Amino acid sequence: MRSIGKAAVCLAVIVSLSACQPRPTRWLEVQNHTSEAVSVRWLGDSIHAWNVAVGASARIPVANSECLRIGDQDVIVAETGSGRRYTYGPPACKGGTWSLPPR
Repeated sequence: MRSIGKAAVCLAVIVSLSACQPRPTRWLEVQNHTSEAVSVRWLGDSIHAWNVAVGASARIPVANSECLRIGDQDVIVAETGSGRRYTYGPPACKGGTWSLPPR
């Protein structure tokens, strides 16, 4: 009986913690049509990045119900290993599809 009680408490904690997590309702799909892999990140964010291989795509969460970044910070940047830089936005928080052009 004690193990059932512990399992119920653990389940309640997990459910309550997961309910508090923000859930993105908008996504920006980045399609890489360049000849190099790209690193995609929010402007000003040096910690989080998504690596997108040649011919692949990635879904970047952009917002729940409103833009969290304001003005010049509402930009997503994609950079290649050779230093080519692409920018999307502002506003990037609206979501949609971003196709990086072939080179």
